[in-house]
Amino acid sequence: KKQSSLTGNILYDCQKQQLNIPQLKLSSYDVNINGQFHTLTTDKGLHYNGIFTIDSFSPKQLASRLCAALPEMKNPSALSSADMQLEITGDQNQLAISSLSANLDNTSLTGSASIKNFQTSRYKFDLALNQLDLDYYAAVEAAQKSEQTTAKNDKEKAASSRQTTAGSSTAKPDTSNSLLPLDTLRQLNLDGKLSIGKFKAGGAKMTNVIIILKGERGIIQLAPLTGDLYNGKINLTSTIDANKDTPVIKLVNKLSQVQIGDLLSDTTGSKEFTGKANIKANITTVGNSQKQLLKNSNGSADLLITDGHIKSLDIISTLRTAQALYRGQLPPTQTQQQDTKFTELKGTFRIKQGVVSNNDLYSRSPVMEFTGKGYADLPREYMDYTLNVKMLNSLKIDDKTGGTDYKGKEFPYTIKGNFSDLSQTAGVD
Repeated sequence: KKQSSLTGNILYDCQKQQLNIPQLKLSSYDVNINGQFHTLTTDKGLHYNGIFTIDSFSPKQLASRLCAALPEMKNPSALSSADMQLEITGDQNQLAISSLSANLDNTSLTGSASIKNFQTSRYKFDLALNQLDLDYYAAVEAAQKSEQTTAKNDKEKAASSRQTTAGSSTAKPDTSNSLLPLDTLRQLNLDGKLSIGKFKAGGAKMTNVIIILKGERGIIQLAPLTGDLYNGKINLTSTIDANKDTPVIKLVNKLSQVQIGDLLSDTTGSKEFTGKANIKANITTVGNSQKQLLKNSNGSADLLITDGHIKSLDIISTLRTAQALYRGQLPPTQTQQQDTKFTELKGTFRIKQGVVSNNDLYSRSPVMEFTGKGYADLPREYMDYTLNVKMLNSLKIDDKTGGTDYKGKEFPYTIKGNFSDLSQTAGVD
């Protein structure tokens, strides 16, 4: 059993209505707080200020002693060390925190923050982190637990839907999978800036991140988020209107010269696609679950990717295989995976109710050029897309099959099916 103690020297001047505590110490479990605190009462009310220091302690060990359950984290060193220093000033209507310096493991936080008008709670902050690695604090099997929870919620939702249909024609909004805490957002009034030297989440890495947040009367704005992303730049602005039962979300995103292959490799482990990406997107959606947000998304996007390749899109091999099957021959031998390389890939995209359509895709490489049109249904995870391929230069002929050189020829190339099982077919003779 651990006892807590509070000690200090208290000086009070009745005439000046002034309280001074020059030495204050609170000890509880492994946490030691040292500081000094002063108050002064005037005809305008109570005023106070103080300086506090929290000595280094282990949040993980403290949680254990308090019998507070923490999720098992992939990194056993997470939450092993923390400390803080800060100064406060305020009165009965506001509080300001200055000279803030806090550390959690390898992350350091500095800056200032304030709350004005306790009745309406207007928050303001200017904070800086040297680094923030969210993956460092990832829980073990978090993804698996999330999938199990989602499956359970989907079953409960379906059962509830059947009961509602049978009993009443009026359905209440489903909040079982809500992504946003609407009640909290409606009351949030803030104006803040957060700078992060190095940021990592979901494998993705960014540097020199600056986040500007504003919120008032149920309108929350990310205005904007900027940073360096894989040798390029990101500029993201977002608005959430939380005043209705179903929030409205607007996103405007711009990626400039981002090495998309490195980004995909770090986030998904995939090395299927590489290139230098320039993307502009303007999307509006309505909903408070992943399913709703996909289904209700509308907007547009412009794409330009240079110096890239698509590993799984092996047009040349598919062409020769299709020709061999058409002629009743053996398919050509293939000693290694072939990539479809391109010097340029560009197009404009329209998004309507979660369906992304494109009619002007264009790509060129030293070997071929192609145009494309079709659609991808994001809610259904289904694609139907056709490329019109034109071969520009001669190809090395497969000696064992006598494959045709397609220089100067054009043919359709179709990619179709569920995202997890796409088929590629070429129209050749």
